[in-house]
Amino acid sequence: MNATATSYQYKPRPSSPSQRWSKPSKPAFDVSDSNHPVQQEINKCLGQYALTATFTRDDDTLQRFSHVPGIIAFNCELKKGNEVIGYGHGSSIISKMSRYVEKSVHMALNSSLIEAVVKATKILDVLVPATNSQSLGASVPVSAIYDTKEEQGFQEATDKQKSYLYELLQNVNDGEARARWEAQIPSFSKADASEAIRELKGAQ
Repeated sequence: MNATATSYQYKPRPSSPSQRWSKPSKPAFDVSDSNHPVQQEINKCLGQYALTATFTRDDDTLQRFSHVPGIIAFNCELKKGNEVIGYGHGSSIISKMSRYVEKSVHMALNSSLIEAVVKATKILDVLVPATNSQSLGASVPVSAIYDTKEEQGFQEATDKQKSYLYELLQNVNDGEARARWEAQIPSFSKADASEAIRELKGAQ
C-alpha cells in the first residue's frame, strides 16, 4: 500500500482591522505640545478673575411660597467689575427633617452661588481676558486637529422644561435633595431634563 504525501503551502492570514490600526500615525487627543492650538486656548483662560458675589433675600420666591412654613431663599448676583455676568437662586426649607439649621441655610446660599456661576460661564466674552491677537484655537475645529471626530450633540434644556422641573421640586420635602436638583438644572441638556422630569414625577 503506497502512501500519497500531500504538500500544503503556508499562506499568511490577513491582519484584522484592529491589528492594521494598532499604530495610529497621530496619538488621539495628545495636547502636550506647547504650540498645540488647545494649549494656546488654555493659556488664554489662565489668570486671576476679580468677581464679586452679592447675596440678597429672594423676596419674590418667599412671597410666592409664603404658604410653605420654614422656606428660605437667596438671590446671588455675580459681577465682573460693574458688569453683571450671572444671576442665581437658591432655596431650602427648615423643617423637622432638617438636622442642622446652619447647614440648611448655607445649602440655599451655595445653590444660588452655583447657579450664578453656571450662568456666568456661558458669557465667555466677559470671563475670558481680552487679547490683542486672534487665538489660533478659536478658528481650528477639533476634527482638523485629531483623526477622531467627536459628536457635538449637546442641546440645552428648554425654559419650559426647567420651569416644570422647578415646579416639581416644590413637592420634594428633603431640602438638601431639592437644593442639589436646583443647582444642576441650569446645566441640564434636553435629555437630562426629560429624565429628571420622569424621575421626579415617579417619586410623587
